Amino acid sequence: MIGLGPENEGKRGSGTGWQARFSPHVLMVPLMFVLMLPLVRGVIVSGIHWWHSDSYRQATFVMDEFGVSDGVPYIAGHLDGDSEPRRLVAIEEDGARLVKAAPSIAFTPGAAVDVWHSDRAPRVMLFGDEVNDVPIVAMPERPGLFSLVAYAMGVVGTVILGFWMTMWVAARFSRDFGDGTIWPADRRQV
Repeated sequence: MIGLGPENEGKRGSGTGWQARFSPHVLMVPLMFVLMLPLVRGVIVSGIHWWHSDSYRQATFVMDEFGVSDGVPYIAGHLDGDSEPRRLVAIEEDGARLVKAAPSIAFTPGAAVDVWHSDRAPRVMLFGDEVNDVPIVAMPERPGLFSLVAYAMGVVGTVILGFWMTMWVAARFSRDFGDGTIWPADRRQV
């Protein structure tokens, strides 16, 4: 904007003004992050399974009890031959208590569920799903290096495409309104 000094008297924009801008491209960055969430989840899950691949084994999870913690249902149990308590995320549908990752498995005290288990891998949850102690029915084959690279390339591709789309939308649809001057420069008191 042109300054307010006397050398700019009478030039456009030399008064106090207003301006509005329509900037739809600012919506593209949050959209890009929303589209990346499943890919980032895939990178993390694949990375954990690949990094700890030598320690994963098939184990039997024995269901002990059904509970709810902070509104989130779970199935408490233990691995066969181990007394350390573990949990699987559960859901309740039409009065049935089911394993979230494998809704075909209903909660029954003492029932066994085959899971992928690692003593070294972290016991974390991503977006409400387990990374360790995942039912084999839900994940017949564990992800490895190939899926890690594929998800990582998906993240990079989404970032590149997202920023390109941001620039394209900015160039095509952004608009400025107003001229920056509310009153003519000759009516202004300096």
